[in-house]
Amino acid sequence: VFVYQEQVMQAAQVLGGYSLGGADMLRRAMGKKKAEEMAMHREIFRKGAAEKGIDQAKADEVFDLMEKFAGYGFNKSHAAAYALLSYHTAWLKAHYTAEFYAANMTIEMDDTDKLKVLLNDAK
Repeated sequence: VFVYQEQVMQAAQVLGGYSLGGADMLRRAMGKKKAEEMAMHREIFRKGAAEKGIDQAKADEVFDLMEKFAGYGFNKSHAAAYALLSYHTAWLKAHYTAEFYAANMTIEMDDTDKLKVLLNDAK
């Protein structure tokens, strides 16, 4: 299971024979989700994997995992920042509940749908 974009790049290097720059190009292509570009990278990955003694079925399996990850993955620094922000938000909600909801409702004052969600959550 891939957690960070850097892991996809490392797998491309170690298993697919990519250079660091090539692995970064693969990462970018995955982010854009262009079918023809991804098909080209799949062939490059297969070829590199074959040179390392990895059969095509296993190479495709790994590439499929990398491609699936591309739909939701972040780089490590962004993931860490989001985790810290989530922690702080949860802490504020738990320890300063009234203030947390008051601030969020003030921000969403013009959006009644979001206000309804916040109000229901506060109950």
